[in-house]
Amino acid sequence: MADNETENSTYSYDYDDEEVIIPPAKVQFWTYLVFEISSLFCNLYLLCYLTFNQHLRSQLQNHVVMILLFLCLIILVVDNSFYLDGFRIGHGNSFPFSIEVCLLWWIIDYGLQ
Repeated sequence: MADNETENSTYSYDYDDEEVIIPPAKVQFWTYLVFEISSLFCNLYLLCYLTFNQHLRSQLQNHVVMILLFLCLIILVVDNSFYLDGFRIGHGNSFPFSIEVCLLWWIIDYGLQ
């Protein structure tokens, strides 16, 4: 292709023929819950292992890992619990959120990730 030519190609992605398959809310809830519990146990195990082992705690590179694990723990406990509540109901959360809870969720969702 020459330098002064432009490629004028129009790609048409027609997804109207394909059907989007979304599992029901109960399937989403139980799948999310199984992975949430297992990741919570793994996170707590690693955090305790790095915290209580004197040799690992004294190494500087493990401090970064411990901070990241602590931030992930906050996300697991707060952020993912709100998603689980929404999946449990199927159409939204079970209680109306106050402004403070919405701001906390927003900070955790966008600030920590």
